[in-house]
Amino acid sequence: MGVTEDVLGSRETVLGGGSVYTDGEWIWRGDLGFYLLRYHLRLPDEFTEKVRTATTESLAVGDERLVELTYEVMRVLRSPKRAVSPVKADPVNRGSRFPVDREN
Repeated sequence: MGVTEDVLGSRETVLGGGSVYTDGEWIWRGDLGFYLLRYHLRLPDEFTEKVRTATTESLAVGDERLVELTYEVMRVLRSPKRAVSPVKADPVNRGSRFPVDREN
């Protein structure tokens, strides 16, 4: 677990801010709570509704889906437009165990 600096310039730091979390559908960074409190961000309604209705069972994510989402996170991080709020994961081609990196 590392420490990240506020990307919006407050110079504050967040312990574990660079960690990545998922419920199998949405992906968000560990510093999301910091940005919600500091900048009063509005999250997508679809995300907040899922959080409101979540149970331990509904948040369980299998190993195969975690591997798929790892590739999705790497794709997003290579993008010049990085998201601060949660992003909905792109559907993955279920015919292949691992997504194909089309850029290389």
